[in-house]
Formats: sequence, C-alpha cells, structure tokens
Amino acid sequence: LKVTILGDTPQTEEVNPESYKLVLQASHLMRRRSEEGSTRATELLEQAIAIDPDNVRAWRSLGDAYQRRATFGTLPEEEALQKARAALNHASLLNPEDPNTLRMLGWMEIRWTRDMEEAARYIQQAVDLTEDPVEKVRIAHNLLMSLGRYELILEFERQNIARDPARASYYYGYATLLYFTGDFEACIENAHSAVLLNPDGYIYHGVLAGCLILAGRYESALEAAQKEGATWMSRKIIVAALEKLGRTEEAEAAWSALRNDERTHPSAEAWIYTQLGQNDKAFEALNRLSIEDGDFEWIALRIPDYESLHDDPRWPAFKAKVESQTVNLDEIEFHVPWPEEWKK
Repeated sequence: LKVTILGDTPQTEEVNPESYKLVLQASHLMRRRSEEGSTRATELLEQAIAIDPDNVRAWRSLGDAYQRRATFGTLPEEEALQKARAALNHASLLNPEDPNTLRMLGWMEIRWTRDMEEAARYIQQAVDLTEDPVEKVRIAHNLLMSLGRYELILEFERQNIARDPARASYYYGYATLLYFTGDFEACIENAHSAVLLNPDGYIYHGVLAGCLILAGRYESALEAAQKEGATWMSRKIIVAALEKLGRTEEAEAAWSALRNDERTHPSAEAWIYTQLGQNDKAFEALNRLSIEDGDFEWIALRIPDYESLHDDPRWPAFKAKVESQTVNLDEIEFHVPWPEEWKK
C-alpha cells in the first residue's frame, strides 16, 4: 500500500505536545477560510510559540495566518504583511531547509510583491529539497498557476478529487484553474461542489461568482458574490451584475461601496467596464494602471477576463506597454517533474 501525503511535509523535529496541539487547532480554523478563523488562528499560534519558541511549524503557520488577515482586512495590510514576513523569516532561521517555509516565502512574493523571479528562487529550493514527487507538485502549485503553466496542476487537482471527493478545497482549486483556462461551465460545476461541501467558505462563493458572470449568468453571479462577503473582488462582480440586470440605483450604490473600500485594486474599474462592453472606459482605466499597482502583467495577459478587448485595435499597444514594463513569465526558469505514477 502506497500512501501519498499532501499536507505539510511531515515534521521530524521534536515539538512540545501542547504547542503542537495549538498548531493543529489553528490549522483547522484556517481551513475554514474565514475572517474569524484566521484571527483566532493567530492567537492560538502566538500561544503555541510562547510555549515552544523553536516550533518551526508554528512560526510558518503564523506567517500564513497573518497573510490571510491582510486579505480579509482584519489587520491593516502593511502591518499584517510585516508580521507575516517576520514570522516566516524566523521559521527560516530555525530551519533554513524547511520546504514549506520556503514555499510560503515564495507565496509572499507571488501574492504581495509579484516578484516572480524571487518566488521561483524560493520555490525551486523547496521543490529540490522535497523527495516525494507529488509533494513537489503541491509545493510548486501556486507558482505554476501564476506563471500560467497549468497542465501539471490541473492533473494534480484531478488526482486530489479522485482521492478525496468530499474535500471542498480540492474542488475550489480545480475550479480556480478552470477559470484561468476559460472553461467556465466546468468551473461552475466544481465551484458548486465546493460550496455544497462547505457553504461557509467565502472564497468558494467568490470563484463561483467569477465564473458565473463570465459565463453570462448574471442573476446567479450576483447571488454568489453577495454570499462571498464585502471584499472588493465580490463588489466588482456585484456592480457588473447589477448593471447587466438593469438595476441602476443598486449598481450606483455598489459602485460607491467599491470606490470607498481602500482595499479595492486599481484594476476594478477596468474589469467592470470590460464586462459591460464599455471599451473606451475600459482602456482609459487600463492605461492608468502601472507596474506599482501589482498584478499588472497578470491582469493584462494571463486571465480570460479581458479577452473581449483582444480584438480592439487598442489592445496590441496596451499589450506592448505591459510587456515593456514587466518580466516575461515564460522566460522564468522553474522546473518540477511529472510524477511517474501520473504518466501511466
């Protein structure tokens, strides 16, 4: 019998039992993907560290929890990210060859600074330090997705679902990839499965809403986005859906909420105008973006949300502008092998 472990790489260091118990409780809370869960998780992890300051997993998980709090807005982003990086750096000092710490440091570069070359450096180290071939793919997953290299991780998610069809996060992962590849109907099907398995997972409603609106199912997209919560990503979907449904007064109120949210990404207006077919305003908004806004190359070239603009005569110039200011993701060196068992 061969068992493949897809969670954190098993620990070999000795840890205090009470500290370890608190880390497990925090991990369970973070799997809920909720504001309350990530906030309580940081409290438990800080307790775990107070008991055992050398607990690498506790430090690493604390870095993860603070990044989630930055996403949810339960702490100011700058403060949360400073604490996240400090925790991960401390974990790395305790064990410089811990693959999961290196993976999380790489994720910070992907998610927050968009330094893909630095992310690839961290994650390649993590992959090279890992023996199990499937675990290598898990560690590389977010980077491969951000680089637009989907084939290997699509198979990874299919294998996950086949092995454990009752786990919501696997359907969410697969749905997200299907979204990026433009297969919206399959995305909707898998996101629905995630929501059915975990109705409280706000992020599952979010990917469902994203696929629904790009599939032209505006009423359903609105319903899903409203269930996601008050994030700028859900609000932009709500604005576009209400506009498409002709609910103008409600759309204006949603526009106001979106613009007053300091976490709103500068790309939100461009995205909404694109979905509404208002190309002039979409290009005006796109041309106000800069590399400092983050996600610049990804927004312009790697997601299907702006495909309706690709036939516009202004698109080639915008694309060239982006390419002149950003690293070519196709040229970033990064390698993770296919597991032999998947080749059969």
